[in-house]
Amino acid sequence: MCSREQLKIVKKKILEEVNASRDEAFHFTNEIKDMGGVRKADVADSASSAAELEFNALREKRADDRVEKLRVALYRIDRGWDGMCIYCGSDIPLKRLMVCPDTNLCTKCKGKMELFK
Repeated sequence: MCSREQLKIVKKKILEEVNASRDEAFHFTNEIKDMGGVRKADVADSASSAAELEFNALREKRADDRVEKLRVALYRIDRGWDGMCIYCGSDIPLKRLMVCPDTNLCTKCKGKMELFK
């Protein structure tokens, strides 16, 4: 079980990642807007521009999805989650939470889930 102090550290890490992901999404949103007004001269340039636009939209969605996962993690902590795996109840090490702060699974259970994907 994580202590309140450890969860404060994890919460701080989550907030940092939320801000970074928001900035990233904002950046891609602006790139998409900027590309909307550009007219390309030939078909190859237009195709390249369309592919870049699609790629930036995908990156924007990925950043938005990351923010949502991090918000859920903040919600769990704010509601008293104690850093235990939701499947087996074992401790999730602080090191794992610092690398993957939105996780709610220990490495053993995450590994089992990956096998069934």
